[in-house]
Amino acid sequence: MTKNKLIVLIFAINLMLSSAILAQTNTWHFKSDETQTDLKNNTTIYLGNVVIFDNFRKLSGDKILLKSTPQSKDKQTYSEFEIFGSPAHIEQKDSLSQSIEQLSATSIRYNINENKITAKENIHLIKHQSAQQSFEVKGNILTILQQPTYQLNVTGNPLTLNIAQIDGEPIVITADHLTYSEANNLIKLNGNIVMLRDNAKASAHQLSYNLQTQILQMSKFPDKQIEIIQSTQN
Repeated sequence: MTKNKLIVLIFAINLMLSSAILAQTNTWHFKSDETQTDLKNNTTIYLGNVVIFDNFRKLSGDKILLKSTPQSKDKQTYSEFEIFGSPAHIEQKDSLSQSIEQLSATSIRYNINENKITAKENIHLIKHQSAQQSFEVKGNILTILQQPTYQLNVTGNPLTLNIAQIDGEPIVITADHLTYSEANNLIKLNGNIVMLRDNAKASAHQLSYNLQTQILQMSKFPDKQIEIIQSTQN
């Protein structure tokens, strides 16, 4: 092997190693008008037009409290973000930097160690999966567990759910409580359900909707049947 070929080979190997290391590196970026750091308690407060982001998440608000966990003398890991604002906002992206989830609320807590998000007041969640598997939820209290499988829990007084439809108007549902499991693509709603679709209005006690199969099921109240009102043109 000639000297020039050896140099090219070494350069290529170094480039591959550098690329692999870079792919495994996650860098956080912080922007704000002011910061306050408590070295004793390992917390930092970011104030004013705060934006914090990495490869997969973007957090923004008027105030963000960051809690860190010491790993060694010179190393810490981020354990929790508390976001406050009008509104507080968090966006999550996939490996192609496409938005898959946007959440806004008065306050949001994001626990990185537990992969858990909780939010309170004026909640607005937009969940993107595919053209026929997207929905929006508005409510008062929200919890998201991201591992081992994605689980969503929302309550409201009432909450509002909009389910996108490719070939028509979205399905609009109000209820007291909602759960969603990404493992089976199933949305479940309970309590004082009112569903509007096209020219129909339905009232029920429980409702389930599978985002993949698009099968919708309703259950009656304990003391009365499901009621459906359909408007037609003569």
